[in-house]
Parts: sequence; C-alpha cells; structure tokens
Amino acid sequence: MYHGMNPSNGDGFLEQQLQQQQPQSPQRLLAVILWFQLALCFGPAQLTGGFDDLNVCADPGVPENGFRTPSGGVFFESSVTRFHCQDGFRLKGSTKRLCMKHFNGTLGWVPSD
Repeated sequence: MYHGMNPSNGDGFLEQQLQQQQPQSPQRLLAVILWFQLALCFGPAQLTGGFDDLNVCADPGVPENGFRTPSGGVFFESSVTRFHCQDGFRLKGSTKRLCMKHFNGTLGWVPSD
C-alpha cells in the first residue's frame, strides 16, 4: 500500500495482507498454553530421571500363558488392570486389581495376590 492510500472494502490483496497480520488462531494459542502446562506439570519428573517421585503403583506383571489390559503404561491411583488367560489355561488369583492408597499413604494393588 502506498503512503496516503486508504484501503477500501472489497480489495482482495489488502484483505489478504490484513489477515496475515492477524494474531494466531485461538486453537493454536490453546495448544501452546496446554503445552506449557504439561511442561510445568511433568518437567520436574523428567528432570529427576522419571516417575520415581510420582505416587504410582508398581507394574503388576503379566500372567504366564496370559495377558493383561491395559498392556502397559503408568498406574496411578484408581487404575484398574484385568488379567486374562490364553485358551486352555486357568487364572490363579483375581481377574482384576485396583491401585489404591493404603493407610500409610503408599499406593499398592488390591487384592495383593
């Protein structure tokens, strides 16, 4: 645009230039904010080497000749895991376990068998 020109409505080139100068979309701004929140939330855990400082249940393992759902991940309080057997095998113990907080404040699986 030349000095002294006034933009008029309907000028496609000027409208395109104005759109390029507009701030980023709200979705992009929300994505950036979420990224910073996650970085603040999980940053200390990664700086100390992992999830050792977080309150999680230990991996409950996988039954021999069977599998569990979910097959992996981090087991926070109130997580449930279910155990299944391959065809022709029977499960010894409970079919599901719950990650619960004990009276002493630690997390563990219930039932503990």
